Amino acid sequence: MGKLLIHSARIFTGTSDDYMNRSGVFVVDGTIRMIAPDADLPTPDQETHVVDAEDNVLIPGLINCHTHITRRPVHRLPVDSSFRASHPEIESQSGPQRIRFAMRNAWQELLEGTTSFRDCGSRHKVSLELRKAITSGKVNGPLVLSCGEGIAMTGGHGTHRDFTAIEADGIDAVRKEVRAQLRAGADWIKMMASGGLGGMPEHEDPRWSEYSVDELGVAVEEAHKRWKRVCTHCGSAESVKNSVKAGVDSVEHGMLLDEEAVSLMAKHGTFFVPTLHGIYYVYQREEHSNRSEFSDFLRDKVCLPHRIGVKMAYESGIKIAAGTDTLGNMIEEIKSLSEICFQPHEAIQSATQTAAEAMGIADKVGTLEPGKLADIVIIDGDPLANLNDLYKVKSVYKSGNLVTLEWLSNLT
Repeated sequence: MGKLLIHSARIFTGTSDDYMNRSGVFVVDGTIRMIAPDADLPTPDQETHVVDAEDNVLIPGLINCHTHITRRPVHRLPVDSSFRASHPEIESQSGPQRIRFAMRNAWQELLEGTTSFRDCGSRHKVSLELRKAITSGKVNGPLVLSCGEGIAMTGGHGTHRDFTAIEADGIDAVRKEVRAQLRAGADWIKMMASGGLGGMPEHEDPRWSEYSVDELGVAVEEAHKRWKRVCTHCGSAESVKNSVKAGVDSVEHGMLLDEEAVSLMAKHGTFFVPTLHGIYYVYQREEHSNRSEFSDFLRDKVCLPHRIGVKMAYESGIKIAAGTDTLGNMIEEIKSLSEICFQPHEAIQSATQTAAEAMGIADKVGTLEPGKLADIVIIDGDPLANLNDLYKVKSVYKSGNLVTLEWLSNLT
């Protein structure tokens, strides 16, 4: 790490709606020491690595608040490709085999500008093992938060495919399973409060509510005793209401919000991670697979209400954070929020400042400020004018380290 000085940049710190022009960042041992106009930056010594940003834009590293890192596509697939066709094959492999998918997907996310993520459930707790490897210094990679394995009622979301959820019914069983996930080292607890899209129409429906307020409440009680947080998979408005009444910290998806659910979230300060693009991708895939009846249902009964719900949440002041789910794309998620209601700077903040707050890591990342980790993305463009420019990643720094394939493969 050592010293790093990036100058002559336009800096989006994540704390305002515009750039600091002709400014730079001074980093010492992976932590931001100073952000200032070029004239006020320290004079570099021989030990300082100096980077001329050439009027490029610096933004905080992006934070993906909802992904499943073993199941992420390694390359962005065309809409008529069926990544999920190979998904069961990946999920049925052993943990040691699946860690390869987790690692290369995490590395690709990092190279694209996502420097932190929360894995919302991985079979065999693979994301926990990945987090341990990175935090111990055995491998380099992004900051990882892990939910361990999701928890669902018998036959609930994520159980029929033998993918990511452990079954637990009733208060006592839920309490025991939450404790088991915490013992394993989970940063978050993931509860399945409703049905989902993955098993439709044979096995589940997002309009179903599953866990009760009492069952969700005991999960919150156990997690909060250990200063950990709880998120819930929610499709139906009822599942959102149950989750908020139980005291969860973050609602995921929320495709079918109603006014009462939004009002409750706003009142309780519940974070919302809508995963718009990941859900829309499922609709696109079905539309191109000649399953017109199912794709029409997804368009009219899921995607359109979802967008309306996100707008209601935004207008109610709910803090909305970006996440992709399995098939989504971070930049497309940011763009989706902008298309509905967000200003460009707010859309980027959904994946930086707000995301860090939602994940409980705002003391470390999410903005470019002194004392934060030097998670920095240099963009060869102007994302506040055109969010597509977020694709124009020139370089990425993780804790002050330039992310390259050589750095990533530097195993200890």
